[in-house]
Amino acid sequence: MAQPEGQPRAAGGSPYDWLTTAARREAPMLRLFAFPHAGGGSHSYAKWPEQLPSSIELVALEPPGRGSRLQEPALREFGDMVAHATAAIRLQSDIPFAFFGHSLGALVAYEVARLLGQQGAPTPLVLLLSAHEPPQLSASEPASWLHPLSDDDFLARAAELNFIPEEALGNPELLSVLLPVLRADLELNERYTHQWAEEPPLPMPILALGGSEDSITAEMLRGWSEHSSCPPQAPDVFEGGHFFLATNPEFLPSIRETLLKTISELPKSILFEGRDSRFTQGKCVHELIDEQAAATPDNMAIVDVHRSLTCRELREESDLLARYLQKQGVRKGDIIGSYLLRAIMIATYPHSF
Repeated sequence: MAQPEGQPRAAGGSPYDWLTTAARREAPMLRLFAFPHAGGGSHSYAKWPEQLPSSIELVALEPPGRGSRLQEPALREFGDMVAHATAAIRLQSDIPFAFFGHSLGALVAYEVARLLGQQGAPTPLVLLLSAHEPPQLSASEPASWLHPLSDDDFLARAAELNFIPEEALGNPELLSVLLPVLRADLELNERYTHQWAEEPPLPMPILALGGSEDSITAEMLRGWSEHSSCPPQAPDVFEGGHFFLATNPEFLPSIRETLLKTISELPKSILFEGRDSRFTQGKCVHELIDEQAAATPDNMAIVDVHRSLTCRELREESDLLARYLQKQGVRKGDIIGSYLLRAIMIATYPHSF
């Protein structure tokens, strides 16, 4: 029997094995899912919570073959990595969330966002994609691949390309653990093919980040804007090489401010319980929806366990509902009753009344 599209295979463990929360927050407003670089794991983000506010909860991905999952075989199919990560994230998508991915993690984060949208699940508010060229530039010739090389040649080339953190280069024991999973991850990266050319761009903003001395240039990073329907943002380039996020003290404060800004732009209906004071100022709900859609069309408006709607999409759906009611003879001033599930209802209005 063929494997259902977007569904993880048995290899790769339980979805609960994939996520690590270093410091739980009591009432977070935003959850940041962090995708590790090739050969990396959740430990790459262990110290991040110290520099993030209590309103942001960091959850790092832990793929097989590293960290607490060292004894498991690393995945060798990109689709498996994406499907397993997606299944895990759906377990913790009960509040607004964002993605950060570094190097290979950036590519995985992008594809997970794609798959979430295909499945009708909640999607991230923003993608922070670091030190990786966009998908359309990711194809490579087999002659340039690293993963088939001998151990000595593989280590030399990986070190030359700054794929190995400096602290690991002088540590043979650490290298013996790192190299097998790094080789497997680079195979995922080198065999990756972009499959979404005919699909619309993602509905959330994409902010690309890079190091000034990295081989991934600012010009390459600009290509990420093609994959977002939001206004393009110039890449944030920090002083440093491929692992600038570990060496540049300005990096995490910048991420912190970006995420806090994202939280500040969320509708109060998501952030706070209770009635919005604007409802006491004589405006109807549809007027408030129109105002918010005009001001922040691509911001998240409502979220349930199955999917999410931007302000623009909410306005479009509310217009469809209004037209349906008008066709049923409803006029201004009429009072109608409705019985709706506590979920987003899409294109089911005739069955909802």
